[in-house]
Amino acid sequence: MQERLDSFRFLYRLFQNQAPEECRNERQTEKVDIYRMGNVFYYLLTGGKMPFDGVMDAGHQICAGKSPRFPSKIQESNHPATIALIKAMQMYHVANATERPSARDVYDFLQKVMGNFILFYSH
Repeated sequence: MQERLDSFRFLYRLFQNQAPEECRNERQTEKVDIYRMGNVFYYLLTGGKMPFDGVMDAGHQICAGKSPRFPSKIQESNHPATIALIKAMQMYHVANATERPSARDVYDFLQKVMGNFILFYSH
């Protein structure tokens, strides 16, 4: 029984990490990875939660191109790093893959808004 439950949890988490074009069986490009990077940012900002954690119709939300909601504590933050990561995540979580930015575009955005707070290894 526990093994079956663990398998379900694994598949549920895997499905939660999909880009909209994956769950719709559409053509996949590197933009899938861009979308997933948005999931990583969400995970970092929420202290380990995946987008749509606890949402019963997570798959439908993702396939429909919905963006996950942040807890109000994060949404209302005035910290520059939090604001920048939320904006970057929103850039990544665009339903239409062709409208998602490149990884370089988001890198440039983060470099611009956060300056010396991040990317200090690039020098």
